[in-house]
Amino acid sequence: MNVTSASDSPVRLSDLFPPEAIRVGLEQHTKSEVIAELAHHAVVVGHLPARAEGLIVEAILERERLGSTALGHGIAFPHCRWRSLDRPVGVVGLLHPGIPFEAMDGQAVDAVFLTLTPPEEPAEFNDVLARLVAIGRNESRHLVLRGCQTAEQVVAFLAELDQPVVGRLDELARMSLSRRDRETRDPWRELAIFALTQEDRPGGDVPRPRWL
Repeated sequence: MNVTSASDSPVRLSDLFPPEAIRVGLEQHTKSEVIAELAHHAVVVGHLPARAEGLIVEAILERERLGSTALGHGIAFPHCRWRSLDRPVGVVGLLHPGIPFEAMDGQAVDAVFLTLTPPEEPAEFNDVLARLVAIGRNESRHLVLRGCQTAEQVVAFLAELDQPVVGRLDELARMSLSRRDRETRDPWRELAIFALTQEDRPGGDVPRPRWL
């Protein structure tokens, strides 16, 4: 699997989250249980050595204590950096029904995209976060994702988002900004920054997007 890309070619979601890395119908009931299950699955599919599993879970939960990665609309993006990786990797869990995740909008989360990146996080990963955030901002797309019953259906959904990356998704990102900001701010960068903790945001006090 090749999830790296040239600087002018965004990471494909369907490559970052292949069928073997997708779990549909998780039955865990808490945030910590879901994160632990997805970290274990990252070991099962060969993304991580078994000895790293507990440390990864601890690191991700510590990140969650700084602020929930459930940005609203039923989707969460727990993540951390890990020293042994040389490329981003990810696993997905779909839950029916959703569970509490301390989301910004208070909604239950039913789609969890857990991602792990190298210590030097590639710039392209911001585009990944932006596209995942954009799923939640589009109710029809989220309904499609929620209706996926197999890993293959999830990959087909993500592949659709990859084709094309520029165009429909750019417009979706622009729609996520207020009308006044659309002409002066980069929507992909804003959505990606919004997905980071305050401490991780470049340049210190980056303005938060003003959603419609």
